[in-house]
Amino acid sequence: MDVAIRDIVIRDADALSRISPAALAAWARSMGWRKVGRHLETSDIYRAQDKPEILLPAIREFEDYPQAVGRLIAIFAEVADTDPLTIYRALARADRDAIRVQVPDRPHGSVAAEGAVELIVGAWGVVRSALLSMNAPQAVHRESLRPRMRVHLDRMLMGQAEHESFAITFLSPAIVQGLPEIEPAERAMTKYLAQAMHALRQATDRSIETPEGQKDFFAQAVEEGVSADLCESMVSMIEPFHTIDIAFSWAYTIEMKSPRGGVAFDKGDISILKRASDRFRREALEPDRSFVGMVERLEPSPIEGEGRIVLRALDSRGERRLGALLSPFDYEKAMRAFDKGMPILLTGDLDRSGRPRQLRNARLVHAMASSPPPDDEADGIGFQVDLFD
Repeated sequence: MDVAIRDIVIRDADALSRISPAALAAWARSMGWRKVGRHLETSDIYRAQDKPEILLPAIREFEDYPQAVGRLIAIFAEVADTDPLTIYRALARADRDAIRVQVPDRPHGSVAAEGAVELIVGAWGVVRSALLSMNAPQAVHRESLRPRMRVHLDRMLMGQAEHESFAITFLSPAIVQGLPEIEPAERAMTKYLAQAMHALRQATDRSIETPEGQKDFFAQAVEEGVSADLCESMVSMIEPFHTIDIAFSWAYTIEMKSPRGGVAFDKGDISILKRASDRFRREALEPDRSFVGMVERLEPSPIEGEGRIVLRALDSRGERRLGALLSPFDYEKAMRAFDKGMPILLTGDLDRSGRPRQLRNARLVHAMASSPPPDDEADGIGFQVDLFD
């Protein structure tokens, strides 16, 4: 290694202050150090065989915190036989999960500009599809991102490219500062995306092995995050290149059981993904359907105030169950109807892709005591149980 690079000293106090105490501790543990004691109330003592004893700040209020971080980076770099900048970059990401979309085998680390644009747009579409599917899996997403969803995307950063390939990296928060026991929505989304990508890879492989039309493995994977949006985003990334790798790395600061690795797609997958997307679109939601029934189950959503319900509707064939995600206002009305045993009238777009059937973009039009809602409140629908298969 170039001596000049190894001798780099990082002095930027603002940059050093961005490294968290949790990141320092996680990195030290990964290199063999173990906590053996406490020093005052602001730092911990770490020791390891054949390594120097180190004092790790336990809080950012540690005196001369930036300088302490700089000294630790120098020690870590010397022990790992690498340069301080490499250690700094790793520590800066230690509190974040990473989603890496990579075009491999690029000796100069470059691609055509048009292809790079397609890659970025497609990768952003993949992340967006996971956020939309996480709380409401469906084959086709018609709704746009709500403000609360956009907050999670706003917290994601883009990292630097890799050597000898062209890559884009999304860095997603893995912890809530000050509340390490709480999993942030961004980590839940990254885990869900990893699940969706593996489900997409498996559905593609099984479709290759099974005669066309015999079984729709993509429809079976909708609940795991597979959707038309995800298929189309993948196609847009694969088409300019031969192979696309999507990998996940997980924050050092949070232990994770059975973390998922990466997946790869190539040009041979394009036709299968396009067919799956087309089928999803053909069997898309049936708009503006209406159902009357009793609220059978209430399920609060991770998003504050929202909630899922299971509606038990009656028709000539018997009972039919229908799931729906409601806004905070409508969910509160559904809870009152559930407590009082009152039927409700729901409208929305019927999604037939899973079981139970789901009513997307659902709206609770009316909660009834014993009589039908006024025509103006029911949008002229009247008191009617809508049949569905």
